[in-house]
This record gives sequence, C-alpha cells and structure tokens, in this order.
Amino acid sequence: MKISAFQFDVQKDKYKNIEIIQEALNKENTDIIVLPELSSSGYVFESIKKIS
Repeated sequence: MKISAFQFDVQKDKYKNIEIIQEALNKENTDIIVLPELSSSGYVFESIKKIS
C-alpha cells in the first residue's frame, strides 16, 4: 500500500483547488493521498488572528 501527502497553496476558489487535486491524483500512483485540511472547501484563513 502506498500513502502520499500532497501539499499545495490552497486557493479561495474551491473549484480551482479541486482541479489541482485532480491533476495530482492523475499523476500519482498511490492508494491513499493526504490533502491539506479544508483544501476542497476553499476556506482560507486571512490572518493568524482569525485562527484563534
């Protein structure tokens, strides 16, 4: 079993994120791929203050 982590610059446009993820999935020969949290939702923190 092959597990991969895929890190990328998450965009506010969730459709662009899904396109980036699909391109990565097509290139990788893996069973499980770990993506950044909330990457398919387009939710991006504007600043560190909004996290806390």
